[in-house]
This record gives sequence, C-alpha cells and structure tokens, in this order.
Amino acid sequence: MATLAGTLQFLTQSVKRRDDSVDHLLLWFEHGPDAAATKKSISMVNKYHAHFARDYPTGFSDPEDYIYILCLNATLVHIASTSLGLRGFTPKQQRAAYLFWSDITDQFTTPAGQSVTELAQFPASFADMVAYVHDYQHRPWPVHAPSRDGTLAGADRFAATWFPRPLQFFGRALITAFFPDDLRRAHDVPAPPKPVAWAARRFMKTMMQLSDSVLSDPVETYLDKRRRKSLTGAPASAVDTAVHRSIGPAAAGCPHLSAARP
Repeated sequence: MATLAGTLQFLTQSVKRRDDSVDHLLLWFEHGPDAAATKKSISMVNKYHAHFARDYPTGFSDPEDYIYILCLNATLVHIASTSLGLRGFTPKQQRAAYLFWSDITDQFTTPAGQSVTELAQFPASFADMVAYVHDYQHRPWPVHAPSRDGTLAGADRFAATWFPRPLQFFGRALITAFFPDDLRRAHDVPAPPKPVAWAARRFMKTMMQLSDSVLSDPVETYLDKRRRKSLTGAPASAVDTAVHRSIGPAAAGCPHLSAARP
C-alpha cells in the first residue's frame, strides 16, 4: 500500500514516530478542529509528509490513503467494540465523531499542496466511514513485504511499552487478534494462536466494559499531566512544546470546560 512507504524510517525511528503521532492526536482531541493549536499541528503533519515524499513520491500522493487513515481513527473503537458484541458508539457519539474527523480531514493536504477532500470525496456519514474502512481493507491488495516489518515493529513496540517480556506475546495479540483476514494477508502477519486470540479479545472486551460503565474519568488529562510533570524535569511532549511555542502557552484543562459551566 502507498501509505506503507518509508518503512525504514518507521523501523529506525519507531518510538519518536509513535510518540509524535499520539501527541498530535491528543492535541486535536483537546482543542477541536477549529482551534489554532490543531491547525498548527496538522500543518506540521502536512510538512512532515511533504518532507518524506521527496524520497517516497508515491507514498503520500493518494488522497484515498489519507481518508482511510482518518476514517480508521474515527471508527476504530466503534468497530472493535461491535466486533466484541458491545454496543459501540451511540448515535450522538457517531455524529460527533463524524463532524470532528470530517473537519480534521479538510485540513490535510498532499505534498503538492492540494486539499485531500478536494481530490477525493469524504464519506457522507459515520456509517459511510465504517463502510469506507471495510471496503478499503478488503481490496485485493498485493502482499507487501516491507509492510510486514512495519506492522510487526509497531506491534512489538506496543507490547514492549505496556507488558513485561514474558507477556509481550499477549500484547502483540491485542493488536493482531483484531485484524480482518484480508488485512492480515496484505501485511503477511500471522494470526495469534486461537486460545491467545480468544484471551486477547476477552481482555479487551472487559477493559472496554470497565472503561464505559465502571471506571470514572480522570480529573486531569494526559497532556496536562505531562505538562505538569515537565515543570519538575520530566520529558515534555516535543509536539505540544512546538505547537504552543508557535501559538502561545497551553492553558491547563479542557479549553471548552469553562464555556460549558453556567
């Protein structure tokens, strides 16, 4: 797949790439699509793509690749949840996710500077986003050897981050047990053993149920916690620092909370 170009950089800079990607996403969630912080963040991502397109000119030019990735971000939790027999997003959550990610996608450009949504049509609803992801993943993609290395490296990095060495096989299964068969074939990634896949899916279902119905929401966001700890010497988010160096200091807490209060 075109989006898998640049596997070498993915493998050699996997930790930074993962951290930066997560930090960009968290900024978008924190501020919303129309905020200056989000616009600056997406501008940085567009420049990042343009930089690597110099070496991989076909890897960042297809607007459908962008739309797929952004629709996948929008629908992944819902798709995983419903595959486990859970309810998934409510209609209101589906509508909110659609509005959020359609506005985010409007800000992405190809390395040539063309708007992604002017080159390809974005789905018209959340249900259409789900269908888009399904159809994209089930295309007859050829087996792509470098994508196998990149996919396994990502799964290994996740497992190494969150699990001790004896349980890292289980951490990898938390990812690969959710791969559709066509996606697994295109990436040439083996399925985990059936008992491990069953345990991984059961574990994920339990964690989703706890998160949705039992556990309380944190009173401090992950980004605010990192900002607070960075004041005492802990590593700060490079993305968060760069964005707010450009637009001004970050305000602590949800930027919409004060407006929601009576």
